[in-house]
Amino acid sequence: MRSICKASDIIISATGNLHLVDETFVRADKKQIVIDVGRGMLDGKSVGDVKTEQLMDKVYAITPVP
Repeated sequence: MRSICKASDIIISATGNLHLVDETFVRADKKQIVIDVGRGMLDGKSVGDVKTEQLMDKVYAITPVP
């Protein structure tokens, strides 16, 4: 799954597995778009499938968790 995501220009994660997508899923060329559709609660906060803070500087664009 990681190699497929690294080869993709757009990654859409809708698994519901919190913080599944991390820096190992993306390239470092800042050309990918990551869309986080999955959502859950962790310590009373809404979090998604993507570790957003880890990926902010590695991708072109990333969606926030609703």
